[in-house]
Amino acid sequence: MQAVDEALTMDLQDGALLVFCMRWFPLVGSRPETLARRRAREARATHYVQGGTRAAAVGCTRLLGRPRPCHSAAQAFAQSHPQGTAAGMLMMDEGRAWLVATQDGAVMARTDRIYVDREQALTALAELEHCYPGMATAMRNLDLADLTGNLGLGTTLWRLSPWVGLAPTGARGIAVLLAAGLSGGAAWQAWRHWGRPAPVAAPAADPMLAWRTAVARQVASLPLHDAAGLGQVFISLRQLPMLAQGWGLDSARCAAQAREWICQASYRRASPVASNQRLAAAPPAREQAGFEGPRFDGLEQARVSWRVAVGPRSSPATVAPENAGPSAALRSRQASDIRVGSALQRLLPAFGRISLGTAAALPVAAPVDESGRPMARPPGVPVLYSRSLLMHGPLRSYALFQAPPVGTAWREVTLTVTPGRRAEATGSVLMAQLQGVIYERD
Repeated sequence: MQAVDEALTMDLQDGALLVFCMRWFPLVGSRPETLARRRAREARATHYVQGGTRAAAVGCTRLLGRPRPCHSAAQAFAQSHPQGTAAGMLMMDEGRAWLVATQDGAVMARTDRIYVDREQALTALAELEHCYPGMATAMRNLDLADLTGNLGLGTTLWRLSPWVGLAPTGARGIAVLLAAGLSGGAAWQAWRHWGRPAPVAAPAADPMLAWRTAVARQVASLPLHDAAGLGQVFISLRQLPMLAQGWGLDSARCAAQAREWICQASYRRASPVASNQRLAAAPPAREQAGFEGPRFDGLEQARVSWRVAVGPRSSPATVAPENAGPSAALRSRQASDIRVGSALQRLLPAFGRISLGTAAALPVAAPVDESGRPMARPPGVPVLYSRSLLMHGPLRSYALFQAPPVGTAWREVTLTVTPGRRAEATGSVLMAQLQGVIYERD
């Protein structure tokens, strides 16, 4: 069997590594964990990760250097799509594009790869489309926060024995036997659990200062948006023509990235006189920034893409030891319950559905003292929370959404067209859905 290649790694703020370009193999059998370790040894990998629900797969790679916590980027994406097929693309430096595809939470072989540009990645995605129809249209444009937000034990790479791939002959064989005899099962467990996430190192021995620093670091890493950028996205959607050269608007989707939103609209042939040539001569959204298209899917479907630049994501002030006021940091959980909840309730008559999720505490890795032991969390250390926000209603109703909650990371806006639907307070031909996450403090 061909050995795996070295992967591409990215440093994370807590000292761990995010690993791309692993080699993935499907697992068929009743004991996937045992099969995963065996496949990793056969591939002469140093690290592996196994995942999947109804389907199972193992990712293998070779990592060199000092031991560090490592996580699979592809498995992070797979965990957020446990059912059906899914694909995601992350734009990297120098225009390169990382492509991943999954089925039932298992990463597909020949994905988790980086291409020189987006066009080549889309070509690879088109090849997958032949085997998995609909995957290309459901492909998500990712940013780093989509991956790092799903890291945990399920994405951790397990380390194999350091003697993997070495034939036990001669002096090397004696060394292997000696190491095995001295260390036994404890050494094997130590190597196997080497990849567990490590606590964040504390810059000082004072527990209160160390914990506030850890929380401040967590706050600074939150992927937040400002309200102005979201408004620009809705303006671009309202500018889409319902009918263009005999082609009718079918749907549209805008996905939030680090410094922009990537949008795509789908048009369906609605008139006998409509042709690809006429649409290419005067395509919709051609006045938008970063316009691409039209791209034709057969004879009845066309897509146009554009981008909405919104500048860098906003970052709330760090939670300093003196605890800066509410205006300099995240909104408190109680304020969200009262102010945000009340503001959304006023919008309910114009929307079909508004859902504000329950606040859930964000995990923060405990800082360690000089001896490497985790510090107990002192009373009074700020607690961070997140809650989901979903809004669904007529596109026109979002003009009333003038003051989105502060501390929000938007995910996507989707637009659907239902011809012939009767216009009413909570319904329209053009229906839009907005999804995001609100971050808060106690």
